[in-house]
Amino acid sequence: LHLELQLVLLKLAGAGSQGFTEWQSANMCNRTNKLVTDIFIALLKYKCGLPQGSGFSVEIANLYAMFLLMWWNMDPIDQHGTIAPFDTPRHGFPLLAGGLTKSIASLAYVDDAKRYIALLKSQHSLTDFYRIIQGYCDLLADLSLGIKMGRNVRKCTIYLYNIPEDAIVPEFMSIAWSFEAGGPVKGSIAVVSMRRDANDNLICYNVPATLRNSAPQHIKDILHPRKYLGVYNNAQLDNSEGKEKIIKKLSQRIGLVSSKTQTIQETKIAHNMLVCQVATYSPLCIYMSLADCSRIDKQLLSAYQYRLKYMPNDSKHNIFLSEKMGGIGVRCFTREYVGALIRDLKVYISNSDSLPTHALICSFEEATKKHLWYLVQESKIPQDIKAASQCDQISISGKKTLSYIVDWEEPSYAAISHDHTHIMEKAIETTCKLGFMFRDLNLEFCSRFVDELLVQDKNAKAIGSPSITTRAKLGAYIGEGNKNFFQYSALGHVYLLLKLFIDNLISKTRLENESPEVDRTNTALIRQLSQRDTYEKAKLFPGEISPSKLAATARTAIDKFHTDYKVCSFYNISEWRSYRDAAHSRFIQCPRPSDYKTIIDDSNVYIPQIDASMLQNSENLSSHLTSVLRLKPAIEETPIMSPLDNSPLSDNEIIALATRHELPIFVSIDGSLTRDGDATVSVNLVAPDIQPLDTDAEWQHRIAKILLSRTWRLPRQWGTGKTCINMAESIGFIIGEYTIPPDLPVIYITDSNNARTLQRNVKNSNNFTHRQMIRHVKQGIDQAIANHLEFLTSNWLPEDQLSPRTKQLYANGEEVCKIWAANKLLPFSNDSHSIDYGSSIDDSSELSYRSWNTDDASSETSEAICDPSQRLSKAQTRYSFDRDMYDLLGRTIVIKVFSHQLDENYSVRTPGASPKPNLFIASANQIADNAATLAHLIASSLGNNSAKVYYPAFSSRWTFTFEGCITNKGATKVLEAKMDEELFLRKQHREKQGLFHRLFYFNGLRADLIGDESLLRNIMKQTAACWTRCLYRYPPLVQQVYNQWWADQTDDFRRNNPQKERLDLKNWKKDKIIREYIIKRCPFCPAVKAMTDIRSGDLEHLHLYCRNASLIKARAFCHDKLEQAIYNIYNYASIREKNLSFAKNPRTSTLQEQLEQIARDLEKQEHLIFKQGQLVTEARTTNKAILHRHALQTAIANQQVPADKLLEYDQYPLCFRLGFIHALPEQEFDIGSARITDVGYAGFFPKAILTEMHRYAREIKKANDDDTEFITLIENLSTAFIYRSVAVQKVIHILLADAKDYLNKLQQERERNSITQSSSASTNIKISSATRSPPLAPSTTPKLCFATKCRLLVAKGLRRTPMPCANNRNMCSGCLSETLRHRKLERLESEILEDTASNETLEPLLRHLKTPISLKEFRMLMKHLPTMNTPKRDDHIYGAARYLANSFGITLLDTDANDSIDPPLLPPKINEMWRQANFHCRCAPLHQRPFNYGSRAFCESCSYLVFYDTMSHENNTCRGCSVNNYWQQANTPCIACQLATIVYRNPFQKRFHQQIEYWLSVDDSSDDSDYSSPTSQHTCTQETLNTKSSSSQDLLRLRNLSIERSYQEIRGRGSADQTKFVFENLSVLQNDIISNCSFPKRTFHSHASSSIPSEPTDNLLSPQKRNSLTTKPSIDNLDTVHQPLRPALHPIDINSMTSRTSTTTSNKDLSSEQISSTRRKKQERNRRIKENKLQHDTRDRFTPRCPA
Repeated sequence: LHLELQLVLLKLAGAGSQGFTEWQSANMCNRTNKLVTDIFIALLKYKCGLPQGSGFSVEIANLYAMFLLMWWNMDPIDQHGTIAPFDTPRHGFPLLAGGLTKSIASLAYVDDAKRYIALLKSQHSLTDFYRIIQGYCDLLADLSLGIKMGRNVRKCTIYLYNIPEDAIVPEFMSIAWSFEAGGPVKGSIAVVSMRRDANDNLICYNVPATLRNSAPQHIKDILHPRKYLGVYNNAQLDNSEGKEKIIKKLSQRIGLVSSKTQTIQETKIAHNMLVCQVATYSPLCIYMSLADCSRIDKQLLSAYQYRLKYMPNDSKHNIFLSEKMGGIGVRCFTREYVGALIRDLKVYISNSDSLPTHALICSFEEATKKHLWYLVQESKIPQDIKAASQCDQISISGKKTLSYIVDWEEPSYAAISHDHTHIMEKAIETTCKLGFMFRDLNLEFCSRFVDELLVQDKNAKAIGSPSITTRAKLGAYIGEGNKNFFQYSALGHVYLLLKLFIDNLISKTRLENESPEVDRTNTALIRQLSQRDTYEKAKLFPGEISPSKLAATARTAIDKFHTDYKVCSFYNISEWRSYRDAAHSRFIQCPRPSDYKTIIDDSNVYIPQIDASMLQNSENLSSHLTSVLRLKPAIEETPIMSPLDNSPLSDNEIIALATRHELPIFVSIDGSLTRDGDATVSVNLVAPDIQPLDTDAEWQHRIAKILLSRTWRLPRQWGTGKTCINMAESIGFIIGEYTIPPDLPVIYITDSNNARTLQRNVKNSNNFTHRQMIRHVKQGIDQAIANHLEFLTSNWLPEDQLSPRTKQLYANGEEVCKIWAANKLLPFSNDSHSIDYGSSIDDSSELSYRSWNTDDASSETSEAICDPSQRLSKAQTRYSFDRDMYDLLGRTIVIKVFSHQLDENYSVRTPGASPKPNLFIASANQIADNAATLAHLIASSLGNNSAKVYYPAFSSRWTFTFEGCITNKGATKVLEAKMDEELFLRKQHREKQGLFHRLFYFNGLRADLIGDESLLRNIMKQTAACWTRCLYRYPPLVQQVYNQWWADQTDDFRRNNPQKERLDLKNWKKDKIIREYIIKRCPFCPAVKAMTDIRSGDLEHLHLYCRNASLIKARAFCHDKLEQAIYNIYNYASIREKNLSFAKNPRTSTLQEQLEQIARDLEKQEHLIFKQGQLVTEARTTNKAILHRHALQTAIANQQVPADKLLEYDQYPLCFRLGFIHALPEQEFDIGSARITDVGYAGFFPKAILTEMHRYAREIKKANDDDTEFITLIENLSTAFIYRSVAVQKVIHILLADAKDYLNKLQQERERNSITQSSSASTNIKISSATRSPPLAPSTTPKLCFATKCRLLVAKGLRRTPMPCANNRNMCSGCLSETLRHRKLERLESEILEDTASNETLEPLLRHLKTPISLKEFRMLMKHLPTMNTPKRDDHIYGAARYLANSFGITLLDTDANDSIDPPLLPPKINEMWRQANFHCRCAPLHQRPFNYGSRAFCESCSYLVFYDTMSHENNTCRGCSVNNYWQQANTPCIACQLATIVYRNPFQKRFHQQIEYWLSVDDSSDDSDYSSPTSQHTCTQETLNTKSSSSQDLLRLRNLSIERSYQEIRGRGSADQTKFVFENLSVLQNDIISNCSFPKRTFHSHASSSIPSEPTDNLLSPQKRNSLTTKPSIDNLDTVHQPLRPALHPIDINSMTSRTSTTTSNKDLSSEQISSTRRKKQERNRRIKENKLQHDTRDRFTPRCPA
């Protein structure tokens, strides 16, 4: 059929006009996503629909969806095909909410449709139910056959609920058209049944993943997850598996983004898009707890931790912190998910006419009923409450969960619960943990009462609360919230019990007080709620909340309740009325504060009703304000215009004067906001100044006359938000609506574009979707104010009820606005710049104001006047007005004008400019501006209003509260702000890295000015490179520092302290002496006289106090720049003020005096400091950092400040007096308690000083002088200030790189010299404190890997040297992969220990114990293990599979790759291993120590399998696991148990440690000194570290064995022909070594006594003269140093051995030996020459200093 005909048929059939169901489509309708890249910014818009090409277009999809919906509602029983109406569909699922029942019959999404069928058991039998289901299946078949729409029966499923457990479910058949068959095909539809037992308990199943595959089919169908519109679920309505899939995929994408992106900015953009896409998709349907959100946040933190090169101890809070608060701005998943959940909940539940609202309210009511049932079961509801009997009648069916753990014969256990899933319950539970409480304001006082109890609870601390005391221990992710909030939520027991109690009290009070007058004020109810006895009788919370506290809280809630409505009724609003003579005179009106009168005070304020809802109280408030504020003209009263009777104008006179120009009433609105946060609004009725001699509209060029002025001051806080000027301007429209009678048109004049837009949008609300109205229109300024304005706008009189005069006045107003927008004015203006349109205009002109043509007002003149081509070509400046600056809203016209066109005296502010649209409108706006400013004085004289409104009137019924206040601007905005505040506060609790955020509000540089990845950001946040940070980032540096310190000690010290040579430095941070005096000591400082003068090389020390020559020069250079910049500023101010240069001026300029005074006051100002693990606010009583010269001399005399500070002061006095260089000594400097004046070295420019300089620049501009030069001087000063820290940091980088390179060279030199045991002295190299020698050429030697695998390969001779380390790693790529293989193998072994695979599955594995197998076949046999059953390629699994095969004794075809790490087992070992696999534990019961692994246990005493003795010996079941049958013989474990026994007794790590102990044992005399590294001691295994000391004979024996083993290993690596001569010489050398080393090695003391003392060359210790070595302080008293196990074995010095000739040596050997001896002497001589040359080149480069 044609499309038009189909649409007609559908309309006749009763189909709706919308094809998609709103529940799913509205979620994505008109959504936008902002895509920000480095190149462009795009706005992505989502459009609803499913475009599938020309064959299945969007129109056809929508049509088919409507077809399905219509077809589903046909009655299958009626053969005539009667169509049921959409509002009451047959057999639909009933949703009961608010006393209304709505049936859900069908949902359709294009070609995917669902039909819901629900029948009452009391009225229908199970047979009737089945028959109706089959009828709907036949109905759908008829549709498929009728329209030839193909349908696959296999894709259809029927879900049955509440079916009796023993009932038989028939087979449901359906016929559908098939394109493959070319005709109808009959098929069976799959059925999933959820049943109930005899006790009406819903039967559910809990089955682990390992048993799912073997589960019965009906259980598989129930647990099988189904995905519909992106939401996973199963028949039990459990989406936990789908949620895990989402989290897993999100984790993979996070890692993928981190690895593929290049920069931090690119990574942030990609991650933010990814997080927002997942978090905001469908938070109502996809439930995620805060713990799930935290899991994702941890992964994000890990990704950025490595990208930003953070250390583990670095603070990561700035990752999720917004950019405006100094963070990186990565979107936190918790914030996005919870924010989307709050936003969607607010949007969906507030649309009263939609089905989603009804469904959510139904879910909320069912959840409430469930929690009331819980209270009944716990007997917490007092019986004297009237609703107690109703709660006792609540019935909730049970949910019986059958858990199968072992097998399917019998369930392991069955649990009956009543925890049914409700969407609203999950949403409330998630949001309330962060402090956001979901409230129903139909119970307004109950919500207020509970919120007041919540605020008083000390354990319920919301996110961002200042009372949280454990922030120093909290991480960078938000966490799981506070569980104490739930009891105060809408489903908590406190809320529910108080709701029942208050409802009962209201009912009793109404019965006792029959008089409606008494009941209206709620006097009796308030008295009952405020008394303690009322709560004592009720006994609501025994032992939890006392009656006294309840009564006191109720009184507080009642006071806030009354105060809120008193403020919202415009309490203390003031009014000024013009006098009659002023209305006719020519002078300018200037109202005085004393002339204003209060028109709403305590006598006529609105009193709310406690038993009413928010909506009822708000409507009553509106009626009350109408009666008080509205002008009431009397019909019989005649306006008296005589100026002789000089009294204030009456209402009639005001209206008459306001409409005498035959135009709507002009009302000007303006707001004012002070720096203290006080906002005022003024509403002014103005009239034209029409004089008796006027002939036309000359009043346009005169100042308006004030008829009535009303002003009001707003409270500082409105809900959770602070009052803003847009709120004040919007309230001006509300006051204006209450003031003007409804039958008079109005022209509002405002300079607020936001308030004007709000009025226009609430009038044209039909142009917006409900989501747009909630999120963009109402929550933009304030939702309560928008609701109030919308309510007043909805009460406007319809057009058909307006009088002809009203229509005439409005038409005139519309016409004049169009004329003004065309920039056409009459020629009577005295302004020389006005446009002359002729000397006169006749009455017939369309521009004449005396002759109004109603028909032409909106039609003819509109096109001619508003034609853009007719406008004046003028730039859009403040003095402009066009057609876009007014709104025609029916009865009301809103004109937008630019403010401050006039000054306070109504003269044009800019000379030569012309006010637009005219002087009358501009002066009306200025009148409102003056009145709003005057309102501050008026409000101050009336006393302070309430500073806070907790529950603003006209708030929505369903809303969120936070800390007892309604989130009137949107709970999502509050959540984002509070999460930023929480992370900001947590960051402040970090002693060093929280400095930036502690001084955030004192710093003159905003967070966006310091760069994302700049060096300045790292300095400010204390993460820049310094000596201590290098030690943490590069752990081998610690060992190098200590080795160098030891090498520089005297020979006597090393001989007396041999235990200090090789210390275990893993825990060096815990040893204070080693940490502070050796490792962290600044390597660039000169000599110190005492150990107490040693300083750590941290960032503040290097920037401020280090005496290195290079750093001193850099600081001096930067200070010169700073001093010159300050001098230039003072010189400019001196010339401007005194016309004298700074050097010649005997007096200081006012700018200098102000800046120096601000600097001194700033140091004594209260600062947030970190003290004893807590943040405290503290102020200095006296200046310590900024001292004058006399004070500085006194401090030096008292030895409080070093003497060189006076020299600095004399050199840079201006910097000192501003605090740019402070006088704090190093021992008193504390970064945790630093002020803004103390940390200028880090680039913190004091905001107060910068503000004062900019204020001075504004003064220059106000004096009509050019301020460009002074602004340039300010920029020069800030640049010099910032680049001081950057320049010094660059020098620090150079010094650090040089020091690390030097230590590496010394380490390599020591390793080379350790072979020869050279007796030469250590090279004297130092860091010069005056000049810096050119650095040595950078070392090209790569860093070698000393991980276990490389050491094993070197020890076995498979590699000559270790592999080079990977980039930014301490291991090579091979060792990294080997570590991952070991982890995979540990997982495989743990899975085998718990595996219960059948014998049939594992039997093929036994066939390959004798025959080799390929790795691929072995992995296929082990695919029953989860780790092996992965579809993705994982190279580490291949290596782990090789090791696992070796554990079983299975030979692989390509095993050579792993023989070096895990050699294959010998056949006897394999046979013995499998023989022992059949054994079981026979320990006595007292000595048996079983340890469980899944369904089996192993004895920790004998390491054998523990049998279950409870089973019969005749049973075929394996006694080890009780799951499988025994294997081959009775009482023999199954194959799975045998494999588990083998893995338990012969794990890979056991074999691996044996290899390590054999090849890498410390008892082995082989030194491997060529490859020794500080990192090797960290990679040793525990067995290696725990090796016991041996006797001298054992050491000698092991050494000889090592020599022999090494010799045989070397000899076996070549053929006889290749190594013939080489190994003949090696045989002689071997005999020589054995003969010379057949006695124990000398002790450490004998070596030390014969060695030549070496001079200290440690670059980490203080320098001293070479002849003062005997004065070195010793560290003999180091108690914390661990004693070594034995003195270290020295390497073999082959060159120093005495050559002895054997009697069997031939003459040829003797001559060869002589030649070798000569060659060795030559090599020794060359080596000494090189050492002397190196010593000469590097002399005096590093400063020697005294050891610790």
